[in-house]
Amino acid sequence: MTWHDPKRNKDHYSWYFHTKTFPALSELYQWFYHNTVKVFPKDIEHILTPRMLAVWFMDDGSYTGRGATINTHCFSMEEQVRIVKMLQDKFDIPATIVKDRTKYKIGINRWGFEKLVDMISPFIIPTMTYKIAYPRNDLAQTRWSYPTKVEG
Repeated sequence: MTWHDPKRNKDHYSWYFHTKTFPALSELYQWFYHNTVKVFPKDIEHILTPRMLAVWFMDDGSYTGRGATINTHCFSMEEQVRIVKMLQDKFDIPATIVKDRTKYKIGINRWGFEKLVDMISPFIIPTMTYKIAYPRNDLAQTRWSYPTKVEG
């Protein structure tokens, strides 16, 4: 859809799309949401793999310059404690719960972040490598540019 703003003499564009509903996604929704509240499933640590951890970090993880955080603000304190324990027990990644304004999230120190990167880097897609690179590799690019392969 296109519309023109005569006040600013500017054209605006809107894009819409619809997705299909798949039964498998409904099953995932039921696993991660109870009464419309997002939860950290009690039995997920048994199936969580480095690839799944990489996807989670690409979505909710951030490199801080001194380590990393995983945005887990939506989870209860009990669930956050379980996440910290799972990261330590299953992946040998030390983590803590850190305050972020009025909520909490997971913090990982530099040493833990190095271990995390070693584990998840094979699964990080090229456009998300800035999340694990030091120094960050996205600052010289525009928001919508993508890395190009250099022949040489």
